[in-house]
Amino acid sequence: INAEYMGTEEAKALQGEKNRYLSRVLRDFRRNGWQLSTEEREKIKQIQTKISELGIQYSKNLGEDDTKVEFLREELAGIPDSVMQQFKQTESGKFIVTMKYPDYFPLMGKCSVESTRKQMEFAFTNRCVPQNINILDELVQLRARHAKILGFANHASYVIDIRMAPSPDKVNDFLSDLSRKLQPLADEEHKYLLSLKEEEMKAAGLPFDGCINAYDSRYYNKMCEAKRYQVDDEMIRQYFPLDTVTKGLMDIYQTLLSLRFNEVDKSDVHAWHEDVRLFNVYDAITNDFMGQFYLDLHPRTGKYGHAAVFSLIPCCEYGGQVQRTVSAMLCNFTKPTSTSPSLLRHSEVVTYFHEFGHVMHNICSSVQLSRFSGTSVERDFVEAPSQMLENWCWQRESLLLMCGHVSDPNKKLPDELLEKLLKSKNANCGLFNKRQIVLASFDQKLHSIKEGQIVDFYETFVTTSKEHSPIPVTAGTNFAANFGHLVSYDASYYGYLWSDVF
Repeated sequence: INAEYMGTEEAKALQGEKNRYLSRVLRDFRRNGWQLSTEEREKIKQIQTKISELGIQYSKNLGEDDTKVEFLREELAGIPDSVMQQFKQTESGKFIVTMKYPDYFPLMGKCSVESTRKQMEFAFTNRCVPQNINILDELVQLRARHAKILGFANHASYVIDIRMAPSPDKVNDFLSDLSRKLQPLADEEHKYLLSLKEEEMKAAGLPFDGCINAYDSRYYNKMCEAKRYQVDDEMIRQYFPLDTVTKGLMDIYQTLLSLRFNEVDKSDVHAWHEDVRLFNVYDAITNDFMGQFYLDLHPRTGKYGHAAVFSLIPCCEYGGQVQRTVSAMLCNFTKPTSTSPSLLRHSEVVTYFHEFGHVMHNICSSVQLSRFSGTSVERDFVEAPSQMLENWCWQRESLLLMCGHVSDPNKKLPDELLEKLLKSKNANCGLFNKRQIVLASFDQKLHSIKEGQIVDFYETFVTTSKEHSPIPVTAGTNFAANFGHLVSYDASYYGYLWSDVF
């Protein structure tokens, strides 16, 4: 192709997408070893197959993890009754808490019993140990070998070669520079959290260890929001029932993008679970069909445990017609019951809006070739549209469209609560972004090794955390076993910060 076709008049005449497609195909050939010997190409093929198998198993282990911890009621002090209602109980009356997001995050944010938080954080960050650590051991070595055969210094160089960022060195410089700039803000926030903890320990007659531990972070962040910004998380979530948020969110997106969403009748939906909903999308002006999306919003055993959007069918021109995209959005919001509605925290509303932005990125795509459909863009750009759209979750008008009290949908978030919420937008953003830098730097370090270089995942994470964050890693944990982005966003986690900054 390179030697013969590129010199033809047809190739020279290619423009727009088709010209870009040709350059991408040639690049893909090189990145898959077409220039290598038959023997080396076979090695590449075998390595890629094994990498895929290991990644699937890693994610499967996480999805099927069923770790639970049992607690007495007094061990769950501080947790609101609305959250307690979702915990199942043993015959002896203990409460069963899972590692699913609707259980874990409310507990870590509200439980005033330090030993309970410590036990939960330990269990959460040790999910799939040792099986996923064994998988990562093999995975990072295979990626390093794969990069070496193709002529790259390491896997990070191989990945970033086709990103917006020029090189791994530029990525590391970017992360280090951002960390330095955030240091004064993070120090100030950390100092305030320490004062909150010291005050609480003194009032309880307990010793103060002078440290915000990993199992303290979310708890004192929530306390900071309550004390410094007077944000009552539990009161605010009463105004964000899932159905109300869903309607408001869809109204906003339909208005912004001139679209119309029509839900498909349950009897006509052939999906992977009964909870899944399907929507057809039309251009509100021309009435043209634009595509479909599935919503799968509640946790269950075996399901992907984070929040993400998957493109099932890409947009393209095919047989003289336009093939429209089909996307699936997966989240893990509390499932409503006959006695307890699903109420979202504002942070979950932001997550919902963010992920739905990816759906719209796919739906609004209009391309000739599926290669460029929707979110098929450079990985360190793909978060930018959704991060931009998140800002609607911090605007008065749009929040009022998405809220309505659980007892009366017409009762909107009071002005006083709304103003306090809006003022809390940047609460603890220094420490939050420092944490993002830790994760991005950890990802880069793991994928910058050479083949045969031994990796201690725990020690590498501890070292990386010390470089950027005042919050220590809990001894005996191994976060790498459940950091799913190491499989799906390998050497690319920096993209969240890159998209946000640029």
